[in-house]
Amino acid sequence: MKEDCIFCKIINNEIPREVIYEDDSFIVFPSNQPVADIHWLIVPKKHTETFLDLGGETLEMTKIAQNLIKEKGLTDAYRLCFNGGKYQEVMHVHLHLVQTIQTKLAEAMKAHDENTVSTLRLLLSAFNYEQIAKQHELTEEEELAVIRKEVKQRRDSIEAYDKAGRGDLSEKEKIELDILSTYLPPEMSDEDLSKLVDEAVLAVKPAGMQDMGKVIGFVKGKAPNADGGKIAQLVKAKLG
Repeated sequence: MKEDCIFCKIINNEIPREVIYEDDSFIVFPSNQPVADIHWLIVPKKHTETFLDLGGETLEMTKIAQNLIKEKGLTDAYRLCFNGGKYQEVMHVHLHLVQTIQTKLAEAMKAHDENTVSTLRLLLSAFNYEQIAKQHELTEEEELAVIRKEVKQRRDSIEAYDKAGRGDLSEKEKIELDILSTYLPPEMSDEDLSKLVDEAVLAVKPAGMQDMGKVIGFVKGKAPNADGGKIAQLVKAKLG
């Protein structure tokens, strides 16, 4: 165990977390940055920093994943992924088990949910374009970046349509925004966001409104899923 490792703290019950599966050597719990309804982390209890440090645990982790896929009926569409190097945010190796968006698309098609079908098809198309541009399969962080970009586009469109008095078009964008937002981690509360702005002001030490962009950049680096417009309002109020 490592004292400053968040996963070790979860394993030791120092941080409460829903447990999907547990045995003497492994634990499975939901990701705190889910990209799907089902996004679980399969984690060895022995502190092991990277995939390259694993031995026989690799096979055991994939066997646990196999059993969970069968038990939860995820056989239509799922993804297993180890992140490494700059893509590994917590230095305690973990295997991601993710229900893919294709599964949600299939469910929406069966339910004749036209709004969800069209929104997810557009999102999958955006993933495809980004994958072609980067020339590799997207990591979960890169997928989240694409979703955030799509969310921002909807918010910008809503603002533009509302100003133009086109409530019909604005409503469609709001529906798509709600669907896309379910694939992002929960937004920071207004209180926490305000505290983060205070932290940013102390760190950046802005000379005035001319440094507003620097403060906003600091906040978005800490809270990439936060509403940019809300951040700007809070920063402007602090610097005004």
